[in-house]
Amino acid sequence: MLVIGCATFDQRAGFSDVSTTVEARSGKRVVWHLGTELDAQVAEEVHALLADTLSADEAVQVALLNNRELQAVYAELGVAQADLVQAGLLSNPVFDGAAFFPVAGGPVKLDLSVAVSFLDIFYIPLRSRVAAARFENAKLQVTGAVLDFAATVRAAFYRHQANEQRLELLQTVGHALAASFDVTERLHEAGNITDLDLARERAQVEEAKVQLRAAEVTVRESQAQLNTVMGLWEKRPPGRLTGVSLISRKNGCRLKGWSGKHSARASTWPVPGSGWSWKVNRWASLERPCSSRVIPGGGSGT
Repeated sequence: MLVIGCATFDQRAGFSDVSTTVEARSGKRVVWHLGTELDAQVAEEVHALLADTLSADEAVQVALLNNRELQAVYAELGVAQADLVQAGLLSNPVFDGAAFFPVAGGPVKLDLSVAVSFLDIFYIPLRSRVAAARFENAKLQVTGAVLDFAATVRAAFYRHQANEQRLELLQTVGHALAASFDVTERLHEAGNITDLDLARERAQVEEAKVQLRAAEVTVRESQAQLNTVMGLWEKRPPGRLTGVSLISRKNGCRLKGWSGKHSARASTWPVPGSGWSWKVNRWASLERPCSSRVIPGGGSGT
């Protein structure tokens, strides 16, 4: 008896091992989007996380659930599992048929044949062991890729926080130098300091302005990098820069953040007698020291 059929398999088989290992080692949940109802639940979970301030752990969780490149890595499991299933099957039989029509008339003669390689029966155990080893290797590779990705997201989060704090420090330094230059210019007008001292003080102010602009660019770059790894590049509303800005709600402290081109504030420091002023973008103002968290969308809060 010859039985012919089609083999089917569950794409999520093997992913459960990856998910268990990742959750045990990182404490984070991973989901493979396969167009099921679970995908909608994951989307709601991501939306709920983005609606509030994000810690480093929450940013990693959003990235693990939302990054599309990570979803593509999971497809390697499906390929390896398909190879495993294929290794346990016989090769497809070859059917051959011929019809002979007698010249003198009479019934048509049919000649049918089926060719099957019975040597495959002996190769199946060997192929299955090799494919099973490759499948286990694929699970380990995917698990390692997920854990490495989680570490990358966490590093991007802390890098952006550090850049924000450096920008705030440069703003404080800039205000201090502006006030110092104001005093220096008055002393120069009174004849208490030389032109060289005034020029040196002005050079320090200009250098601080350059460093401040460079820090602003660095913050935007780190913000874009964090957005990318979190899979937020398609969640940018019109007129706003979707992403994160430094903010905290702990201990009653408040760190106001920049949420886009319409909410940037600026402080202008006039320099008496010079006809020019020093304008500093106020990207963050710390009301009192607090531990830092991150809010999606760059909004401000208390």
